[in-house]
Amino acid sequence: MKAKYLMIAAIVIAASGLPVEGVRAQSADLSVQVAELYRQGRYREAIPIATRALQQDEAQFGIEHPSTATSLSHLASLYQSLGRYEDALPLYRRALAIREKVLGPEHPDTATSLDSLAWLYQSLGRYEDALPLYRRSLAIREKVLGPEHPDTATSLNSLAWLYQSQGRYDDALPLYRRALAIREKVLGPEHPDTATSLNSLAWLYQSLGRYDDALPLYRRSLAIREKVLGPEHPDTAISLNSLAWLHQSMGRYDDALPLYRRSLAIREKVPGPEHPDIAISLNSLAWLYQSMGRYDDALPLYRRAVRIVAAADISDPIREHGAIAHLALVSANLAYFLEKHAGQSSLDEAIFYYKLSVNTRQRMRAGTRGLDKAIRDSFTEKLAGPYRRLARLLIERGRIAEAERVLLLLKESELTEFLRRNGGSDQRGEQLVWAPEEEQYRRDLERVATEWREYEYRRRELDELVKGNKITANGSEVVEHDAQRNQLERRTGSIMADATARFVEASRRANETRIKSFDSARTGLSTKLGEMQQRASGGLRTAGLVLLPDARGLTLIVTTDEGAVPLLREVSEAELNTLVSSLRTAIASQKDYRQPAEALYRHLIEPAEAQLGKQAAIRQWAILPYGSLRDLPFAALINPADGKHLIEQYALVTLTADGSGRFEGLETIPRARWQGIALGASQPDPEFGNLALPGVLREVCGVVRDQQAGPCRSGEGVVAGQRYLDAGFTPEILRRLMSPGGGAGPSFLHIATHFKAEKSLLLLGDGSKLRAVAWTPRLGQYDLIALSACDSGVTEAAVESLGAMFRSQGAKAVLATLWPVADVGAAPLMVEFYRQRGERQAMSKAEALRQAQLAMLGGQLQAGKPGIDLRHPYFWAPYVLMGNWL
Repeated sequence: MKAKYLMIAAIVIAASGLPVEGVRAQSADLSVQVAELYRQGRYREAIPIATRALQQDEAQFGIEHPSTATSLSHLASLYQSLGRYEDALPLYRRALAIREKVLGPEHPDTATSLDSLAWLYQSLGRYEDALPLYRRSLAIREKVLGPEHPDTATSLNSLAWLYQSQGRYDDALPLYRRALAIREKVLGPEHPDTATSLNSLAWLYQSLGRYDDALPLYRRSLAIREKVLGPEHPDTAISLNSLAWLHQSMGRYDDALPLYRRSLAIREKVPGPEHPDIAISLNSLAWLYQSMGRYDDALPLYRRAVRIVAAADISDPIREHGAIAHLALVSANLAYFLEKHAGQSSLDEAIFYYKLSVNTRQRMRAGTRGLDKAIRDSFTEKLAGPYRRLARLLIERGRIAEAERVLLLLKESELTEFLRRNGGSDQRGEQLVWAPEEEQYRRDLERVATEWREYEYRRRELDELVKGNKITANGSEVVEHDAQRNQLERRTGSIMADATARFVEASRRANETRIKSFDSARTGLSTKLGEMQQRASGGLRTAGLVLLPDARGLTLIVTTDEGAVPLLREVSEAELNTLVSSLRTAIASQKDYRQPAEALYRHLIEPAEAQLGKQAAIRQWAILPYGSLRDLPFAALINPADGKHLIEQYALVTLTADGSGRFEGLETIPRARWQGIALGASQPDPEFGNLALPGVLREVCGVVRDQQAGPCRSGEGVVAGQRYLDAGFTPEILRRLMSPGGGAGPSFLHIATHFKAEKSLLLLGDGSKLRAVAWTPRLGQYDLIALSACDSGVTEAAVESLGAMFRSQGAKAVLATLWPVADVGAAPLMVEFYRQRGERQAMSKAEALRQAQLAMLGGQLQAGKPGIDLRHPYFWAPYVLMGNWL
């Protein structure tokens, strides 16, 4: 995976390069300066120069001139390289618009703009937006330049890489092969671009486990780069790293070791020993030593890697050289090493580095740089890995409240990924709080990081002076600067050693006191439940239940107003995944589901019930699930002792992200008297399977009572309000209702239509479609957003992410379904839900949903069609209430 990361870096540089094209003499000098700074990775210094070049082109040539488009692309590339994606996006779009208008929709430069914009979307994980742009770019180049032009090969490579990122290996393979064939034929078998194609194809084979096919390609790529570019070129280092990673994957550690060492040696010369990219080479070599059991060799490399990227980025908002991504990765890997191989006394130090990784990722989230696939698929774990490992370690150390905070931030990060995947954005990035010894170490690192940055900037200045023959390489200034590096290394080592000693002492103190914390720890949720209990506003007596599975077992945190207690269940995440899949499959096919339903109850509910005891008199669970448990229909679980479903014993609510990183809004008391808005679309649409929803009329009419009866019976409807059905359900109506103050009167918004949660795509009654993340609505006026025909698609936890999105935009609660329910079942359950809650509140939302589900389970609600038995959980189990349950 590390090789993947290095290859991505190379592709970024190649794909978003800064060609000096079409720039007149007046701005040529500026463009040359920008290109040179870009080549050196000095993006921050290049931005003001690129901005001046753009302003000069706009003034001299006009705002729609091709030269202006080129300058826009240059500036956008710099912003993208710094991870400032939202600054880059409008510039790429404007450059594309200019080239389409002035040069034409099929000009080669238009294809270049399409490629640049597509790569930006791909970096954000917006694959569906990137795909048509890559395809259009390829079509232009094939038509205008020819099917065997080198630029056509570039488009093929880009499209193949997108497919590979999506796991569509069968689609990627022929494109990589065709790109390689073109480059071999047109550019020659020893051209650097041919080496790049060889590396790309080898990487795909390695991803497929076809190591024997990958090996000769990696070797050939390395041979070309050594011969053509030289044995110490940065691209040669990339090939060495790729080949080493393949050998390591094959268990051939002795073959990998000299390659990693040589790659590191090259990078220490160019771009230099303190460049953030060095951290990746150090990381690779350390991971190999760790795999070989050479822990004493691995640890100093991990520490040096963290020190290098911390110096570049520990508090730097500019994120130069992508150091922020490197810091997130290597600090997590150092933490993992300390956790696994350095003994109990190092666990608190491991916690520090996990926190450093998590806080770095939170800063990435707070800015505009999403974690690209290379980081998400890094060899430590995927995106959630450091969060989950940190939470588990904190729980083991008795730091329950901190663990709860970490898990909430994980929910927020999952929400961010959902928003970005669907074209939205999220600028919030809450941070973890440091313990006293952690805060001292963080400040020490920041202080020495500042010194390292000053050292590195001065080194660059001296290098330029040497290149310009203004000083000699062995002159006094250079020698003194080298001596300063030795002093900094000693001081940094001393800081790290002192911190390690403090963490060991903190670990000893923690061992003395942590047993007490397992009895009952105060957490954010326990405090919230306590406040609600004191105000008698909490509705049913509620317990919180965190469910965190991993390879080692299931961690449960059972929370009441009195505190939180962690539990461990010996069932692996893989076992739980199988049970969740079996239960959903059995319910979907309306077959016997008792076995997985009972097994899941034993694992998830029984331990929590046993911990609380009957005297706790719990009547509702507020569940915070992770992994595949986010897609579990908890209502359908069966108690093996009495054969009753979970919903027959408890009301249920799911806790989601809400944009705050806390449990904001759970205590907000809803309006006693509700007024509502009901929106419905009953007509078929090809994108939604051409399925009509005839039950929508019954549902909309049954939920809301409108003075304008329309197609409904006079006086029909549980709650007073307004209805918008079919042609009356338009984008304008929806935007008005979702604007600040636009729905000041209504208490809830009920939407009965096709909704694809995976894409946040909503079908409106007039046939138009909207992506929910594109609305940027303000929903604080609504106690509830209800979506009664929700299709979660294939993305894990899409419905929970949907609920989190609406919650983050102010909605107190969201009601949706885990799978698309036939509208003949949705209408009676939804109408019963509102009847139970009452126009004037008779019970909480959670209890009202429970009563509606029980009515359907008990056969009291009918479909109105023969042959449909609504008592099966297929019809009542997928409903999930998220957020405020009052």
